[in-house]
Amino acid sequence: MSALVNEWRLLRRDRGARWVLIGWLALLTYAAYGGLIAVQAMRADQARFIATATEERAQQRAEILAVESGAAPADPYVGFPSILRSPVVMPVPALAALDLGLLDRSNLTLRVSLFSEPKESAKGRELQSPLLLNAGRFDLSFIGIVLLPLALLALLFAQPGDDRDAARLPLLAAQASPTRLYLQRYLVRALALVLPFAAITAATALTAGAALAAWLLWIAPIVGWALLWCGSCAWLAARTRSAATALAWLVTLWVSLLWLLPAAVDAFAARSAPTPPALALLGAERAAAQQAQRQREALFGAYVSDHPELSVKTTDDAVAWTRSYYVQQRFVAEAMDAPRTAAQAQHDAHRRLRAQLIWFSPAQALSAASARSAGTDGAHFARFMAAAEAHKQVWDEALFRPLLAGHNLSSSELDALPSFVAPAPVAAAKPALALFALFALIGLLLWRAARWQALSVSH
Repeated sequence: MSALVNEWRLLRRDRGARWVLIGWLALLTYAAYGGLIAVQAMRADQARFIATATEERAQQRAEILAVESGAAPADPYVGFPSILRSPVVMPVPALAALDLGLLDRSNLTLRVSLFSEPKESAKGRELQSPLLLNAGRFDLSFIGIVLLPLALLALLFAQPGDDRDAARLPLLAAQASPTRLYLQRYLVRALALVLPFAAITAATALTAGAALAAWLLWIAPIVGWALLWCGSCAWLAARTRSAATALAWLVTLWVSLLWLLPAAVDAFAARSAPTPPALALLGAERAAAQQAQRQREALFGAYVSDHPELSVKTTDDAVAWTRSYYVQQRFVAEAMDAPRTAAQAQHDAHRRLRAQLIWFSPAQALSAASARSAGTDGAHFARFMAAAEAHKQVWDEALFRPLLAGHNLSSSELDALPSFVAPAPVAAAKPALALFALFALIGLLLWRAARWQALSVSH
C-alpha cells in the first residue's frame, strides 16, 4: 500500500499528468451535465405531449356525451380522433444520459404519430469521429470509447521510457523487480482515470433513475477496454527503445482500432450485403402507391356503381368519404408492402452480417454494447416500432369499423379503446460481460508478454 501511495504522490508532482487529469474531469463533468439536461428536456416534452393528448381526448369525450344526451346535433366526425389517435410515446431509458449526444434530443423519436407512418430518425449510433464533436455528439460513452484510450496513452506511454532515457533502470531494478514496479505505476495512473469516470457515470445514471446493476452492465466493457489499452501501453513501452517510438506505435494502434478497422468492417459489410439507397426505395414506394391509387379508383368506382349507397353525393357525406379513404389507405399500404419488404430483407441481412463482423472491431463492438445497455440501440427502437404498429392496427379497427357501419363511437366505446404500452428495454448482460472478459484477457496477455525483466539489463 505504501508503494501505491508513493506512486500517487509522484503522479501528483507531474505537472503534465495534473493537466491531463484536470482536463479529464472537465470533459466528464461537461458530458454528464449535457446528458442529464437532454434527458430531462425529453421527459418534459413527453409530459407536455401526454397532457395535451389527455386534454384533447377529454374534449372529444365531452362532445360525444353532448351528442348522446341530445344537447348537440349528430356529427359524423364526433368520436373519431383521426388526427391524434392514441398518443404513442417512446420511453426515455434511464441510462440514456450516459449514451445520448446533445443533438440526439432532436433526433430521438419521443412521440410517434400513428396518423403518419413512424420512421426511424438518423440517430447515428455508430462510432463518431472527433471531427464531428462540433456537431454536438459528445457523451460519456464517446469519452469512454474514444478519449479514455488517449488519456491512458498520455499517462502511460512514457513508462518506462523516461526511466530508460534518464538511466534510472539499473537503480530501480536493484530496488524492486521491474514487473512489480511498473504494475504499481500503471495501476495508479489507470485508476486515476477510471475511478473518476466510474464515479461520474454512476452518479449520472443513478440521478436519471437507473438501477445499479444496469450501470454495471454498461461500464463493464469500458473497464475491459481500459485494461486492453493498459496492456498495449505496457507491451509497446517494454519492447521499444524510446518513449517517442512507443508513442508513435500507440497512436498508430489507436488510429487503426478507432478508424481503419471500423472502416474496413463497414466497407466489407456494405459490399457483401448491399442495401438499397433511400432514394431508390422512395421511388419504388411512390410507383407502387401510384399504381395502387389507379387500381383503387377503378375497383372502388365499379363497386360504388353496384352499391349506390356508398357514393359520395354531397360534400357533407363524411361517412362515405371515410369509406373511400379507408379503402384507399388499404390499397396503398398493401401495394407498398412489396418494396418495403424487399428493402427490409436486405437491411436485415446487412445488419446480421455487420453484427457478426463488429466482433472483429473492438471499438464498434463496444459502441454497440453501450447503446444496447443504455436502451438507445436499433433493436430497442425496432421493438418499440413493432409494438406501435400493432397498436395502430387495433385503433384502425376500433375507429374505422363503426364508421364503415354508419354510426359513430359512443363514449363507452371511446373509453374502451386500448392505451399504448411501450415495451421495456431488454438487458443484454451476455455481450457486455463477454466484451469485458475478452478485453481484459487480451490486456493481461499483453502485460505478460511485455517481459519487463529485459529492462534491467538494457544499459
